[in-house]
Amino acid sequence: MSFLLERLKILTQDELKKAFGYTMIVFLDDYFSLAVAQRAGKMFHIRPRDGAPAYEQRYDWVGPFCGAFAQAMENGRWFHIHNDGAPAYEQRYDWVGPFSGVSAEVKKDGEKFRIHTDGTRAD
Repeated sequence: MSFLLERLKILTQDELKKAFGYTMIVFLDDYFSLAVAQRAGKMFHIRPRDGAPAYEQRYDWVGPFCGAFAQAMENGRWFHIHNDGAPAYEQRYDWVGPFSGVSAEVKKDGEKFRIHTDGTRAD
């Protein structure tokens, strides 16, 4: 693996932490997918090859991308984001699950239901 990292000139987690001041980095599937990073108590996605943030927004929590969407949480409210960091829709929920196909499970006011990628109710 280190030969591959050297050959592709990919920085290790420790090198990324030191170079960018990240306090946490999670490589999700491989070194080519966006990784999750944390700095100054906020989370966001980075490009593992060079450690650069994939977008400007910072959130309280972000999950891995599942297709074109990732779970995000800000101020205790959950939603999904696109790979440019922009929210996928305006609605906010008590919790959101990852998208599976064209819908995701969410919870709002104690009720669980599914939503489409635009945040509208699927059932």
